[in-house]
Order: sequence, then structure tokens, then C-alpha cells
Amino acid sequence: SGTSDAKSAYVTVQELPPDVPRVTIDANPSGPIAPGGSTTITWSVSNNPTTCTASGDWSGTKAASGSQTIPNMSTLKTYQFTLTCSNSAGGTMDSASVQVIPAVPSVSLTVS
Repeated sequence: SGTSDAKSAYVTVQELPPDVPRVTIDANPSGPIAPGGSTTITWSVSNNPTTCTASGDWSGTKAASGSQTIPNMSTLKTYQFTLTCSNSAGGTMDSASVQVIPAVPSVSLTVS
């Protein structure tokens, strides 16, 4: 006869404190895009963040709102753009992803 082993996991969901920065980030186009294409990352952060740092496939310190074009995305993969912002109340993050896939060949047929 078989045996079984039950496992349990508990997740606690808590509401963020009201003064913690709220990060919103989007990519346009969000993909999929062909190799060599580009996307524009646009973000905004509420609640007066003191620091915002980009990670993943972009980097650096960012303003509380802005946009940045990411050119020449040539590697076939899913690019990940994460922005983490914080202030004295805490920190949060948001991410956008863009998939780069091989270009689809175009076919032209002529019948005579």
C-alpha cells in the first residue's frame, strides 16, 4: 500500500502602510518583438519616494516618474525591467517584461 505525506503552506497578505511608495511600470510595446527592436519603459511612483533603483535588464537610479527607451534588444529572451522605490515608510517594486522572439519570415506568393 502507498503512503502519503501532506504538506501545508501559509501565506499572510498584509496591506501596505499608506505612505509606502506605489510603483507602476509599463513597457510599450510589451512584446513579443523581433530581435533588434526597442521598447519604451514608462513608470510613475506615488508617495514621495526618496530612492528608486532599476534592476534586471536596466540599471541605475531613476526619478519618481519618467520614461526610457531600451534600444537594440537583440538577445532572444524575456527582458525584465524592475523598479524598486522606498521612503521612510518602506519600499515596493514593480516589474515589466518584454519577450524578444525570432523574426517571422514574410512569404510572397505569385500565381501565373
